[in-house]
Amino acid sequence: ISSKKNYQLDEIKWKSLNGRVIPVRFYWNEGENQSGLNHVKNITPEMMRFFSELFCDYPFEKNGYATLNELFIFGGMENQTLISLCSNCWDEELIAHEFSHQWFGNMITLKTWADVWLNEGFATFAEGLWIEHRFGEEAYKEYMRIQAERFFQSENKFPIFNREWRNKIPDIGTLYNGEIIYAKSSVVLNMLRNVLGDSVFFGALKSYTNDKSLQYRNISTEEFISRIISYTGRDIGWFFNQWLAGTHFPVYKNYYSITQRDSLYIIDLIFSQENDENIYYKMPFEIQILFEDGSSANETIFNDRDNQNFRLVYSKKPIKIYFDPHDKILLKKMYVKEL
Repeated sequence: ISSKKNYQLDEIKWKSLNGRVIPVRFYWNEGENQSGLNHVKNITPEMMRFFSELFCDYPFEKNGYATLNELFIFGGMENQTLISLCSNCWDEELIAHEFSHQWFGNMITLKTWADVWLNEGFATFAEGLWIEHRFGEEAYKEYMRIQAERFFQSENKFPIFNREWRNKIPDIGTLYNGEIIYAKSSVVLNMLRNVLGDSVFFGALKSYTNDKSLQYRNISTEEFISRIISYTGRDIGWFFNQWLAGTHFPVYKNYYSITQRDSLYIIDLIFSQENDENIYYKMPFEIQILFEDGSSANETIFNDRDNQNFRLVYSKKPIKIYFDPHDKILLKKMYVKEL
């Protein structure tokens, strides 16, 4: 930290959901951008309330941020109750990322380095949730698209969850790989949200963070999956197995045809998938149908095998078919052709 004589301090107080008064301290160096600092101080109460309501009540007795000097080479470090930031780094999204670690990483922390995605994937995802809260759904979707693109552009792809890291820790560039451990993991959580729906998904996160048997303890990836299955009542082990263990992503080559039989219109769909690994990525797949009269319909199909056929029948004429129109499966490439 910079020398004491150049160090500044300010403090605000925030009342937690259960009525505790939480001091929040801000330490900074002389000469830093005061507008950025003041902005963070202004939004801090809202951010603390947002994450406390979304997860569980803020889990520590105080909170704080301190900018360091040029020897600190990272953007931020999620120390319990006093988060480190790079010099002059009063950035709202960075603050949201590091602050969410108080739940994901500090209150419930990884059991081994193989489980590091539970820290960084959740913090990157929570950064997106804050963006959604502040700027709306489209801003959130754009943020998640950027994370997916970060993964697509990565040259060295490997699974999110690597059991061998429990016995042999990789180099820091691999362990904290931004494209895989941060970006891809956050997109996987976004896709889990889409698969489960908001009510079930956020209910599971609230159960997870409020679970007294987990708070201030360690958890493994396998234990996390088991807990999510228990909280949701959904057998979704298949989702984690493919997205955590898979190295790449599915490449869909889908086909459709529209035929008329008497007064009915028949849509035949064929799902085909290619990838560079021995995995077939099972996913619920949204189909949007536009009709000649200007109306539309949305259907969700669970695609779980290659060359799978589905048939939809309507009494009015379809004119256009869209596969995954809302990009609920962000980690994919897709080609669609009419037969």
